[in-house]
Amino acid sequence: MNVIDKILEEWSFRCHDGIVDLNDPKKLRILKEILDENGIIEINLDEIEDIDYDGVIKKALNIEDTEEIPQVQDNYKLGESITLSGKDAEIFRKLYPIAPPKKGKGIDSAGSKGSGNGEVAVYWLFAHQPGHTAEDARGSGNPDLKIDGVGVEIKALDSSKKIAIGRIGSYTENLNDLNILMGIDALSIEFQSSGKKQTPPNSFNATVDNIIQACKHSLEIYNNNELREIGKVFNIDFISSMYNRLDKLIEKYTPKSSEELAADILKGFITQKFSSKPGIPGYIVNVSSGGNLEYTYITQEKIDNLNKDNILKNAELKQGSLVFKSNLFE
Repeated sequence: MNVIDKILEEWSFRCHDGIVDLNDPKKLRILKEILDENGIIEINLDEIEDIDYDGVIKKALNIEDTEEIPQVQDNYKLGESITLSGKDAEIFRKLYPIAPPKKGKGIDSAGSKGSGNGEVAVYWLFAHQPGHTAEDARGSGNPDLKIDGVGVEIKALDSSKKIAIGRIGSYTENLNDLNILMGIDALSIEFQSSGKKQTPPNSFNATVDNIIQACKHSLEIYNNNELREIGKVFNIDFISSMYNRLDKLIEKYTPKSSEELAADILKGFITQKFSSKPGIPGYIVNVSSGGNLEYTYITQEKIDNLNKDNILKNAELKQGSLVFKSNLFE
């Protein structure tokens, strides 16, 4: 193992979730400690301080002093869907298209980004409202903000659109389960006796139909005792290994149908993703430039009570991310 591998391994070990992230100030401080301990390089911590949202607001509103930042006039409760009006709506509209600067880049890197708006505006709405606190929370799959200590993920989408909540590449256990099903499905497609062969889907781009089909093929093979016996009698490692994996997967999920198995697989991704973004309990808030805020409250009870049909209608995996419709929890 070379020096770089050793440093990365130690960095991962010291991070609470095992995930290294150059955009997370806390994790960069851990890296600095490791590098200092090994006498390799010096990192200037002034370049990785938390984002100065107030500095961004001052620049956007063309004011000099933090005390001049307009205070929110009405009272707004976190989690209560509202439409702003008056002076609050005016300030919100000005801040809506402003993106927070990148970590370590300073406020000069902030600006309009056209999509994914609202973070700075929502920060202002609570940080400058008496009785509330707001802070940047981005990095390592965390939500955009912590408001009153609660995770809040900001989205700015038409309510009918699907919402990409975050990457799933680190969810090893869930991906392993899905990879078993997708691998068997790929074999089924490969050995089709006639017709044009398809390119099999993969775990990072799996529609609900893809996953149900993979579950269907896997359950058919699981229940095929003749093939299982062939593997045993002729000592075919490939077949035996496939059934060993299937046995463990079926024992874990105990599905009654391919649809039920597909829903349980997706529920595993939903549970893990929402546990960190926005966190449980936490909020996803869809905002508009006009000052409309629509909240979805994420709780463990809501996740536990998700039923098969609702999951299959409202969730999928696309481009390595969990994607869902806003009515998933309705």
